[in-house]
Amino acid sequence: MFRLERQDSDAALTSISAVDGRYQPQLEDLRDYASEAALIGYRTLIEVEWFIHLLGNGPTQLRQAISSDEIATCRRLYQNFSNADAAKVKRLEKTTNHDIKAVEYFVREKLAEIFQKRGQSINLELVHFACTSEDINNLAYGLILRDLRTFVLLPSCAKFLQSLMQLAERTNDIPMLSRTHGQAASPTTVGKELTNFIERATAWSEELRAIDVRGKVNGAVGNFNAHFFVDPSFDWIGLSRQFVERLGLTYAAQTTQIEPHDYMARYFRAVIGFNQVILDLDRDVWGYLSLGYFKQRTKKHEVGSSTMPHKVNPIDFENSEGNVGISNALLSHLSEKLPVSRWQRDLSDSTVQRNVGVAIGHTLLAMRSSTKGLNKLDVNRQAIAQDLDSAYEVLTEALQVSMRAEGIVDSYEKIKDIARGRAISRSDYLAMVEKSGVSLDKKLALRSLKPDQYTGRASQLSRECLIECGKRLETISVSRACWGMHGHELGQIRHLVFIDEQKVDRSEEFDGLDEESIHIVARLDVTGEAIGTGRLLLTGQIGRMAVLKPYRKQGVGGRILNACVQAAQSVGLRTDDLFLHAQEHAIPFYESHQFVAVGAEFQEANITHRKMVLTD
Repeated sequence: MFRLERQDSDAALTSISAVDGRYQPQLEDLRDYASEAALIGYRTLIEVEWFIHLLGNGPTQLRQAISSDEIATCRRLYQNFSNADAAKVKRLEKTTNHDIKAVEYFVREKLAEIFQKRGQSINLELVHFACTSEDINNLAYGLILRDLRTFVLLPSCAKFLQSLMQLAERTNDIPMLSRTHGQAASPTTVGKELTNFIERATAWSEELRAIDVRGKVNGAVGNFNAHFFVDPSFDWIGLSRQFVERLGLTYAAQTTQIEPHDYMARYFRAVIGFNQVILDLDRDVWGYLSLGYFKQRTKKHEVGSSTMPHKVNPIDFENSEGNVGISNALLSHLSEKLPVSRWQRDLSDSTVQRNVGVAIGHTLLAMRSSTKGLNKLDVNRQAIAQDLDSAYEVLTEALQVSMRAEGIVDSYEKIKDIARGRAISRSDYLAMVEKSGVSLDKKLALRSLKPDQYTGRASQLSRECLIECGKRLETISVSRACWGMHGHELGQIRHLVFIDEQKVDRSEEFDGLDEESIHIVARLDVTGEAIGTGRLLLTGQIGRMAVLKPYRKQGVGGRILNACVQAAQSVGLRTDDLFLHAQEHAIPFYESHQFVAVGAEFQEANITHRKMVLTD
């Protein structure tokens, strides 16, 4: 019997899954979010952040003062999380036979080392305090899906759409024979047929972007049983909501032991929708390649067939089609299975969730293969023109409609009797025009008409779609952000705007209040790059509004401000609780968002400010 001797260096060759084997080099960016090590790292993040949150915001008997430096040191447990750390957790899991408990023990051990070195006593029993495993798991998966969307899926969608749009722009005015039911039909343009896919894919990417990723931390069956037994007078529900929203997720108030996963179903269905557009495009382009409408640029040493040297196969589109099928099969099961759980909890979702990376991996392979194929296409204008010029039968539509417009009885039937099922030459067509009985003016127009001129408003429709979708593609998403995870990039924006541009002292800009704030981030969907930020203090003060120079006066600041107001409402702040300190030049901007100035001018960071409050 054949037996393969495996070596570490052969991991890609010995992998069972194609995602981690043959296609592993194409999916390196997925590993940071969907690998086992990444899942353990995200779980570590939740355990650490919950520990920090309880120390600073929990009931009095649990609170303990730790410095910002100590908080930063704790956060390095997940910020610098390594494969060695993940391996240690897996070793612990062999003893616990429980993946979340292993993470808890790992975090406690590491925190013990941190505080022992500092000679400080800390209540390590607050690690995983009052949590069920699903409190950690649902938040970890929520962050994974959110970050996958932000940094991998939406940028890949955008690159696919950009390639498709570039091809559509180049081919916008090239007339082409349509085919309905595989038969010759009224002409269109190449660009118009591509923009049909652009509009659909753009809509699905917008739907994916808009889905709220939800989370909960409310104990064994979602009722805060243990929490309120420890301290019946404390606002545990408010603490839970605050924690989830500081992570940048939407708070799920009603749950059983598990967050119900309905948002996941919507998320995966949106990905399926995008995939279906890719599949439809793959098959159409495959057909156009078969007809010779497109040619593929070749590389010198590539081979199309092991026996037929002439072959240039449409492998990118075929690979894409196959990967769409695998991905959608998995995503369909995920979207159907995950929202269903027996009573308060069963474990059948756990195994299924571990395949999210596989499902999304095949989506990325499909998207990237199709993008690669699109970037290799050249238009064969000659083949398209010849095909169109040999199909004068498509002009019989124009002829019979013209006859109808002039009231000629049985117009459609007369033309059908002559043309149905026949290839019509130009001379045949002209003979039909002569016998049609239409007016001289219309007859002259029909005589001069050629198939490549009979494209309606295809070019205009395509051009309008490209303009509109181009604007929508340059989308900026605004969402909540976790300071522990994203403080570095948010801090960089504030450093550029306030310290470099406005010469604010660093000690005034970073005032120690970021830990207890809700943060908002604006990102480019094409890259995931952070371009703007703002924060909300639980006192109701909105501040640290900063947008990078290239993106100002594009509505980004207004969206960040609105997100801050919405965040305030979600944590129970009233409209009249909200205020900000506006720099003098920014007062008109805030006034346009229903803030009014009150009181006298004052100096803050050597810059003139006025207090402004939100009106109803």
